[in-house]
Amino acid sequence: MNASARSRLSGRNLTGNIPAELASLTGLVELWLDGNVLSGHIPALGACLSLRNMYVQNNMLSGTVPGHLLGKNIVFT
Repeated sequence: MNASARSRLSGRNLTGNIPAELASLTGLVELWLDGNVLSGHIPALGACLSLRNMYVQNNMLSGTVPGHLLGKNIVFT
């Protein structure tokens, strides 16, 4: 994926882990996963160099935030 993209998957009752395959979306700028039932940890999204905003609040996530995501606008609560 080369073009800038925004993925809005808020409030869709998604379950399970956040897929590591999201890292292949290199043009991803915003990722909205808030208001679902996602669990597990946030995967390494290091290839998503354009990612600026990530919304993961109101899920059941655990673990630590990957270091490459620190300093980006990530909303957890």
